[in-house]
Amino acid sequence: MLSIDRINSNATLAAALTLYPLVFRLAVRGHVTPKRLIVSREAISALHSLLISFASAAELYRQYEKWAPPAYRGRRAAKDDPAGARGPRPTLDIIDAQSPLGNAIVAWECGYLIGDLVALILGARRTTVDGQSRSIVGRSMNWKLLGWHHLGIGSALALFHIQACRGKEKGVLVVLLMFLMNISTPFGTLHWYLAKFRPANQMMVLLTHTAYLATYGLCRQIGNFGFR
Repeated sequence: MLSIDRINSNATLAAALTLYPLVFRLAVRGHVTPKRLIVSREAISALHSLLISFASAAELYRQYEKWAPPAYRGRRAAKDDPAGARGPRPTLDIIDAQSPLGNAIVAWECGYLIGDLVALILGARRTTVDGQSRSIVGRSMNWKLLGWHHLGIGSALALFHIQACRGKEKGVLVVLLMFLMNISTPFGTLHWYLAKFRPANQMMVLLTHTAYLATYGLCRQIGNFGFR
């Protein structure tokens, strides 16, 4: 087994729970303005999405024989082992396939969602400097919807993590396929920033929105690829 398969998912969860609040704190240090608070959170979200997407894609590529359709597995095996010296590769149902690194990636995502949920709650409680009762985050984004999203997905991933610690997890590669859709988040974040702070640049607003929808749809199709 490769060394990356020995990553402890509990340590990964703890690292994410520690790192993201620290990064957010450093990003908003000093005088906190509404724009700085929200833009910092969105930037961290976009960077995290890139990290989790590329990590998931790399692990799915490494574990292709456990989830890819038979025709693709045959082409890939012929390319990697043209002489057939390794013999036939074992195949597993995508639900039963296991991936220690995949479990660590899920734990990292879970830690991020918990940290970001805390950031949303704190932002929702913070009022403007002139004492207005309406929160900074509440005036700028649908934080309640996003908060419920984080709570729901985070709870599901936390339950998965508990099962993984017991060696009873199922469908980790399915979860990684779903994580690929995070690659669309940076385009969505850029679209949000341009629409809110640079609305005059209509062409870029349109292009980023199109890129967001296109990448999201493409990654959904890649996810369906694993069930053929």
